Amino acid sequence: MKWKKIGDILIVDDKFRGSEEDLESIASKHNVNSIVKIDRIEGQKREPTISLLYGKDTETIH
Repeated sequence: MKWKKIGDILIVDDKFRGSEEDLESIASKHNVNSIVKIDRIEGQKREPTISLLYGKDTETIH
């Protein structure tokens, strides 16, 4: 699993598969409030489509 931490958000790649318990454990281990997954990158500007897997907020201070 590839990941990147920005502020209190963890961004995982599209290959990530995990249960709700796994997400809670990962969030606790990496000290984050939210986990998002990059589903696909498309368009001329190569902008990612993301989905929120864990938490409620996708804004952070970096």
